[in-house]
Amino acid sequence: MRRSLRATLAAAGLYVAVAITAVSVVPWRELAAAASPLSEVMKRSAPGIPSNLMSYIALFSVANTALVNYVTASRLIYGMARQGLLPRGLGRVHGVRRTPHVAILGLLLVLLALASVGSIADLAAATVLLLLVVFIAVNAALVVLKRRPGEAPGRFEVPLALPLAGMVVCLGLLATRLASAEWRAPALAGLLLLGSAGLYAVMRAAKVETP
Repeated sequence: MRRSLRATLAAAGLYVAVAITAVSVVPWRELAAAASPLSEVMKRSAPGIPSNLMSYIALFSVANTALVNYVTASRLIYGMARQGLLPRGLGRVHGVRRTPHVAILGLLLVLLALASVGSIADLAAATVLLLLVVFIAVNAALVVLKRRPGEAPGRFEVPLALPLAGMVVCLGLLATRLASAEWRAPALAGLLLLGSAGLYAVMRAAKVETP
């Protein structure tokens, strides 16, 4: 727990340091209007460095993040299938490579479908909305667990006010994003939520009917 806390604090400190450095080099109003904020910072602070270097760095960073998220998501699908929350076929493991190949292929089909219905900007905005919904659900679940009678205490406990504050902050961010976003991103996020809820309802009904 201490190690993860130190890692979280280090990551937060790094983000804050980058933000302070950026607004120290470029005024925040110009930074907000820039198409590529960090490229603008590099252009002004180190004009001798090629301007397209940041594009290659960003491309590598995005590809690495996408790969990590893909691996993580496929393993989540595998785990949910093993617990009966998704079709059991998604929990199959390759006989030689020992990877959840069915979950990987299923996720690929979903991603290809999403890539064909919207632009990168729409998908990114929908992802932000979905993440805020997930954060709200996680904080709400923590509130329910802390108020549940007879719930055994965990190794790490937080005051009830902390998840409540998290819910309020995420709800505010969600409302702000919805107010400023175009209709495509909220519609895409809503369809994904409805699809997930429908799949959960089907799996729950099938689990109840199974003797």
